[in-house]
Amino acid sequence: MQNQTYSLITESKKSDLTALFEKWFEQIRHEYVALLIDCGGDASSLRWYVRIKGQVREAITVWFFLNQRSLSVETQFMPAPEVNIEKCLSYLLVKNNSLKQVHFSIGFENAIYLVGSIPANLITTEALDEMLGAAYQYVEDYFAVAMTIGYEGKYRYSRSGK
Repeated sequence: MQNQTYSLITESKKSDLTALFEKWFEQIRHEYVALLIDCGGDASSLRWYVRIKGQVREAITVWFFLNQRSLSVETQFMPAPEVNIEKCLSYLLVKNNSLKQVHFSIGFENAIYLVGSIPANLITTEALDEMLGAAYQYVEDYFAVAMTIGYEGKYRYSRSGK
């Protein structure tokens, strides 16, 4: 089993991981028709986001944060449910049990997010693929049902995009 400790990364390792991230993005950008934005950061964190065209949701934005000890990922799954709140959160909590790489979380303004984290020493292009793929797939799989429950009468999914 790989070492899953959250060790402090050096400036040299941070530079290596930044280069790895940029190389990985170049490999996937045509496959996902994705856009990468480098948001810079400060001494303790670097930030990027990848914007991907979705099928169920028009676009999915996945944020990556390279911190002092880990890589975190997050995407806003949906705004806070307005109706059937308990039913909506129960639906997502049950789904949480089977999720890998990311999980549902309540965040800013009670919006629902998908979040995950891995130790910096485990960051590889495969790990980046898995985290991005998981965030994308779970939005595609669960967004329409969650929105239908939490926005009953206001949201209706249409495969035609109309």
